[in-house]
Amino acid sequence: MAPPAPTTDGKIPKTTEKPFKRSRKVVVDVSLCRYAIIKRCLKDRGFRLVRTKKSDVEWDIWWSDRGELLKDARRLNAFQKVNHFPSMEDICRKDFLANNLNAMRKLLPDDYDFFPRSFLIPAERMELQQCMEADKRGATYIVKPRTLCQGKGISLIQSFQKLSTKDPCVVQKYIHNPLLIDGFKFDLRIYVLVYSVDPLHVYIFRNGLARFCTTPFEAPKRSNLHQTRMHLTNYAINKKSKDFVRSADETTGSKRSLAFVMQHLQDDHGMDPNAVWADICDVVLKTLLAIQPRLAASYRNFFGADEIKGRQWGPAAFEILGFDVMLDERGKAWMVEVNHAPSFAGDSTLDKQIKTPLIAQALDILAVTNLSKRQYQSVRQHH
Repeated sequence: MAPPAPTTDGKIPKTTEKPFKRSRKVVVDVSLCRYAIIKRCLKDRGFRLVRTKKSDVEWDIWWSDRGELLKDARRLNAFQKVNHFPSMEDICRKDFLANNLNAMRKLLPDDYDFFPRSFLIPAERMELQQCMEADKRGATYIVKPRTLCQGKGISLIQSFQKLSTKDPCVVQKYIHNPLLIDGFKFDLRIYVLVYSVDPLHVYIFRNGLARFCTTPFEAPKRSNLHQTRMHLTNYAINKKSKDFVRSADETTGSKRSLAFVMQHLQDDHGMDPNAVWADICDVVLKTLLAIQPRLAASYRNFFGADEIKGRQWGPAAFEILGFDVMLDERGKAWMVEVNHAPSFAGDSTLDKQIKTPLIAQALDILAVTNLSKRQYQSVRQHH
C-alpha cells in the first residue's frame, strides 16, 4: 500500500483505508495550486492532475502556491518531490533577508554591497536614529512591515521622528539614483529555479519581467513621499492606477520584458547587457549562498539525507523563487526582496509569454518521469 497523499492543510494522514491505484502518467497534486499557466504546462506534458481529496493515486509532484511545507515529509517516497524547501523564509521574509545579508556584509563588505542598508525595528531603532541624524543630506528610507506583501503598509520617511509605527518592520535606505526608462522607475522580477541545496544547484532564467511605476519619477522630497506609485514598483499597487498601461507587447506599457530592458540598456544607455546580467546573477547567487548552510541542514533534517533515503532520482524538493532586483543609473544591481511564492497569474499576453516557457524549462530540468515511480515500486515489491 502506498503512503497517503497530503491533505489540503499540508498534513499527510497516517492511515488510508484503500490502496492507491497505479498510474502510468506522472501525477501532480494541485490541491493548493490555482494558477492556470502551471496547470496548462503540466497537462501539455501529459501529466495527470489530481486534488488530494478526490484522488486515490500516488502523486509524483506536490505543487503548492503557498510557501508552506508538507509535514511529516520524511514519510515521502524516494521518487516524490515537493515544490518548496524548508528554511527558504530566511531570505523570503523581509526581516530575515535583512538580518542575513547585513551579517554577510559585516563579514564580506565588498562582496555584499548590493543590499541597501537596512535596520530591523525595534531591535535596531537606536542605530537607525543615529544614522539618520548623522546624514546631513537627508536621505530617504522605506519602511516595510515585516511580513506583509504586495506593497501593503509601506511608507517613505526622511526624518526619524516620522517613524510612527511600533510594529516590527524593516527600514531600508532608498536607492536615490534609480535607472529610469521613459522617465519611470522600475524593478526586475528574476525567476530562479533552486534544483538542489546540498550542494547548491540553481538555474537563473534569462527572461523575466520589468514592473514599472505609473507616476513619472521625481527625486523623493517631503511633498511627494506619499506618492507610492512614483516610488514603489509593486505591481499590486500600480495595476490599480488609472495611469496603468496594459502592455501591447514586451516593449511598452507598465509591464515589459527583461529582454527588452537589456536591449534598452545597450541602445539607450550604452551599457553592456552581459555585464549587467552577470551582476544580477552574482547578486542572486550570493543571496542564496548567505543561507546555504542552513538550507542544507534543514533539508536533511526535514526530508532525510538523499543517500540514506535512496533518492537516485534527485532531491525531494525544488523551488521557483522570484528575486526583485533594481538597477541604479550606473547599471549596478541591488537586491530588494525575494518571493518564495511568485505570482504565475496570466494577467496579460506578456505574462503568458514569459511564464509559460519558464515553467516548461523548469519541468525540462526536473525531468520527472513515471519511470522513477515504477522502478521504486518494483524494488519495493521485491523486498
